[in-house]
Amino acid sequence: MTVYTDEDWYDDLVNDYAPPAFQSFPTDDQIVYWRQRIPELMLRWWTEQGWGSLNNGKYWVCDPEQLRPVLEEVFAGDPEFRADDLIPFGYNALGMINAAMGQGRSMSIDLLFGTVTWQGPQEEFPESEFSGVYYNGIAIGAHRFEWKDEDDIPIFEWALKNLGPLQPGEIYGFVPAYSVTGDYPVRNLQKVPLVEHLVMLASLSPPTLYDYVMPEDGEPGFGTLIPRRKVGPQP
Repeated sequence: MTVYTDEDWYDDLVNDYAPPAFQSFPTDDQIVYWRQRIPELMLRWWTEQGWGSLNNGKYWVCDPEQLRPVLEEVFAGDPEFRADDLIPFGYNALGMINAAMGQGRSMSIDLLFGTVTWQGPQEEFPESEFSGVYYNGIAIGAHRFEWKDEDDIPIFEWALKNLGPLQPGEIYGFVPAYSVTGDYPVRNLQKVPLVEHLVMLASLSPPTLYDYVMPEDGEPGFGTLIPRRKVGPQP
């Protein structure tokens, strides 16, 4: 059985997705600030490969501060999670955010459909924050975008063909929002500003917090999502 190291997973990202399009790089001050907060290999990606678009814009590795206003809107007044405790390191073409929580924990924030899902350390990466959280989020996000609209039309492929590639600071968004209409046909897609659109979605309706429960030993499947409560101030 082949055992992969963090260096192997890092090389896998580089071989598959480097360099990003629309590269930008952290400043020296940003590197100093983040050095104690993110894994060394993630910092290495930032300094060698930069922030930017992977796989034609399916996924974007980003400066965490870019998404700070979104997290502040989502978690304002929440008794359990604070924006300052989360490190949003990437997002997909529809604005689904991956965030690190520390100690191998991760969170997915999908404001399009109003869900926030968190999970603990993954068993296949028990000792690695880089592989279990950062590599896993980026590699899956950049490789796989299987979302389809209500008529079974692949969303990303349709948007790329009909709306054109995304520019920095853009995502594909449904206008009007799904939370308003209850439907999401590709004909409602537009290019929208990343931060402003996500803040707007968060303000329309607080997302639901889901706990991710891994399968028991020997059980088939990928685990279960269990709704717990709305995010934000509690009654």
